[in-house]
Amino acid sequence: MKDAIKIVLILVGAYLIWQYLSRRATAQPKAEGEAKAPPPTQPTAAAALTTPSLVATAAAEAGYPVGALLNADEWNYFYTQVRGTPGADPLEVWPERDRTYKMTVSEWWTGVSAHGLTGLRTVRRCAVC
Repeated sequence: MKDAIKIVLILVGAYLIWQYLSRRATAQPKAEGEAKAPPPTQPTAAAALTTPSLVATAAAEAGYPVGALLNADEWNYFYTQVRGTPGADPLEVWPERDRTYKMTVSEWWTGVSAHGLTGLRTVRRCAVC
């Protein structure tokens, strides 16, 4: 588990370095008096390492295509693989939907984060205990 996260972090870092070097190599010097264009916005490492992107990366590593539509249980499986804690119960987050409803990782994350996902489920006490 930890090795997969390390690999993802290394790949993200290598990608950002490659982006930086490729843009630097293709930049052409401006003639004097010519206004400089504002630098392009680049994703930060922190933005690339959000929970939805890590969950989507785990799904892609498992063989699902990028941008795949999965049901909430499948997204929760990959969330558990990435974070080590179970995801929210789909019936609590989306009581009006069938459990097999397919959605994007963004739609899944919007739902579970709005529901107050902390990664831990509520522990119910036994009335007899």
